[in-house]
Amino acid sequence: EEAKQYTKYSAMVLAMMEATQRAGLPGEVVGRLWRQLVVTLNAFAQRCVEQGNYPVAMELLAKSMDLAADPGVFDLQTMTQLKAFANDTYAYYYYKRGKAEAALGFASKAMQAHVKQEDWAHVAKAHLHSGCILSKLGRRDEAVRCNAQVLGMVEQGRLEVGGTAPQRLCLVAVCYHNIAVEQLHLRLVSEACVSAQNARRLARLCLSYSTRFLTKFEATHQVALEELSGIAADKNNEDAARLFKKLLKQL
Repeated sequence: EEAKQYTKYSAMVLAMMEATQRAGLPGEVVGRLWRQLVVTLNAFAQRCVEQGNYPVAMELLAKSMDLAADPGVFDLQTMTQLKAFANDTYAYYYYKRGKAEAALGFASKAMQAHVKQEDWAHVAKAHLHSGCILSKLGRRDEAVRCNAQVLGMVEQGRLEVGGTAPQRLCLVAVCYHNIAVEQLHLRLVSEACVSAQNARRLARLCLSYSTRFLTKFEATHQVALEELSGIAADKNNEDAARLFKKLLKQL
């Protein structure tokens, strides 16, 4: 990975896999190895997108999709799952390239597949991704509702959070933060303060995952408090003033 030789490494592993398959290993073992290869290709594609290496990312994604669609290796359920992972990455690719409409289409495809498989953790991530894309499109009301779907999943017991699932707890914290950002744009300042505070509280419970987000969470919360303070002072708004004092005590 440090040398960024993703394509070369993938070609080498693919050749090894083909040789392994010809060696006549049990089908279950071969299938598991092929699945690991497809997941690895997808992970490499994500890294390439992060690094701005878009041509290689597309090459890896195309290979990932081709392998995932092979009925001679995977059953239908596994093919659906692997294609969903690839569509998640396609959505990320187009989001980073500034093609939000295309990104939303791929995110929707991934969402449908994850829902079909009742893979609720990935459904939650798809909602989060879709919310970011909708925000980029300026569809802020929809972005709030999309993020709120994640909170609904927690209430319904579909998304376990807590001490045994810090990564999912971090996901919910990010969700609250993103809702706060949209609420600020919509001038729902009091609601934004509460959402931002929830994000900060949850982030403190999963520092192993949330540390990289803390600075942004704090900045958003500070902006929300400053906006609320302005409303309370300019409009002599008693409700805003009470909320402002309450949030200050909780800092």
